[in-house]
Amino acid sequence: MSIHLRSLGQRRPELAPLADALEAARDVIVGAAREGKILAAGNGGSCADALHFSGELLKSFLRPRPIGGDFADELRAQPCGDEMCRLLEAGIPVVALGQNPALHSAYLNDRGDARAVLAQECAALARPGDALVVFSTSGEADNLLWAMAAMRARGGRTIAFTARDGGRMGARADIEIRSPAATTAEAQEHHIVLYHTLAGLVEDAVFG
Repeated sequence: MSIHLRSLGQRRPELAPLADALEAARDVIVGAAREGKILAAGNGGSCADALHFSGELLKSFLRPRPIGGDFADELRAQPCGDEMCRLLEAGIPVVALGQNPALHSAYLNDRGDARAVLAQECAALARPGDALVVFSTSGEADNLLWAMAAMRARGGRTIAFTARDGGRMGARADIEIRSPAATTAEAQEHHIVLYHTLAGLVEDAVFG
């Protein structure tokens, strides 16, 4: 068993039963990272979680990720290239949805339906083989359900961090990672531990 999953079981034994789901999510994300990209989304505190998760993948998380290969060679040929090679880190391509206020305001002005904003962004960005990671403590957010539908229609996979009974999002996701918490606050605390564990698993698989 991975050191990350052993640590999860020791620190938060109530989350240990989610090890298989985390490993399945790791495999989907690693596949998406190699062939395309990952999209992430949530509302409110869960939007912050989507941003937090994306930040852990876009740069080094628990291990050094020096850049190398052809990219490093080409970068050294650019102005300030040697310094950039020293400072830049290898990343995993993640885009957090819902961060473009120009798109948001334009879409609401033109269409007037907030349920479709994230789906519009997902439809524009997603390609076959991509993955969408969504965060919701209720599992019932219509805008996230619509984004999941857009991702599936594009030929991608969906991973849902949920709580309580999982809601419609849990039922429709390819992989559900469901917190056993009874309250929103505790579920969000669980989600942080869970996506940190997932980020460590992904990082080891890609850079280990």
